[in-house]
Amino acid sequence: MHLPALLDTALFAEAELSALRLDGDCLPLGPAVVALDEPIDAALRAAVLAPEAARYDLVAADRLAAWVHGAGDLPAPPFRFTVDRNDGVRTRVLAVPPREVLLSPGDVALIAGLRVTTPLRTALDLARLEDEFGESERLSVLALLALADVQPCDAAALLEVAPILPGKRRGIDRLRDCGRGRHRAPCRLAGPHSSVSAA
Repeated sequence: MHLPALLDTALFAEAELSALRLDGDCLPLGPAVVALDEPIDAALRAAVLAPEAARYDLVAADRLAAWVHGAGDLPAPPFRFTVDRNDGVRTRVLAVPPREVLLSPGDVALIAGLRVTTPLRTALDLARLEDEFGESERLSVLALLALADVQPCDAAALLEVAPILPGKRRGIDRLRDCGRGRHRAPCRLAGPHSSVSAA
């Protein structure tokens, strides 16, 4: 019998999943487990979150999106998702109310059934909104910018021309700091890579 890549409580009892982990047959991946030989990529990480998010048309953003893109650790549950104000979705039944933001179509990608902010949008949001911005956050932002093929100074320039946003000045400063002290390609922003909507 061929098992799916992602094993969760829809297929096995919690005790069986725990036994698979303890026996070394599977690795934990968020609230699910995967077989040892299964490649862990953005699609598999997105599939872990998709069932919870799809019910209410939620978007994985911020630290959740960074994890999906492979640029950060999975935040502790319960997970905080985002809803697009343009969608008119109201989700009062969730344990953790989602953050409501305006998202442009170019800010969101669909990965394995999960709506997730793009690496660039995620990097801009982390730079603007994270209360703490230490080495792990800086590395997450740099990894996301590398996925988007955008230099930190170009990302800062995108924020400069964006409308009024919470944490805009802090985000610009953090992005500029991310680009200092290391050999980087020259800034080359010729036009906006992404619109940055109000959060």
